Amino acid sequence: MSSEIERQLEHLFDSVGLSTKEIRFNENTGRWIVEPQAEGSDERFHEDIGAIGAGKPVDYTLDFNEVKAVFPKIDGAKITEGIVRIDGTDSSDLLIEIE
Repeated sequence: MSSEIERQLEHLFDSVGLSTKEIRFNENTGRWIVEPQAEGSDERFHEDIGAIGAGKPVDYTLDFNEVKAVFPKIDGAKITEGIVRIDGTDSSDLLIEIE
């Protein structure tokens, strides 16, 4: 069952333009941990961290303020297993409960 929830969460995040690096279940807290990443995410989620040397590609990190801007599209979304609730953040990870 957990792999189905992982697939559904990945699809939900993809639908708002966020690529996920890892989705895992924390048995101690009963919450899902979703780690979004800049690579593969829409450009609006990219934050430049600079280029080294002229003509080199610019490196990106995830702009977490932009990630927070899509929380309303994720929180309350319905998946087959229930309703997705954002229960906070831990560093750049989102803590998710399925009601």
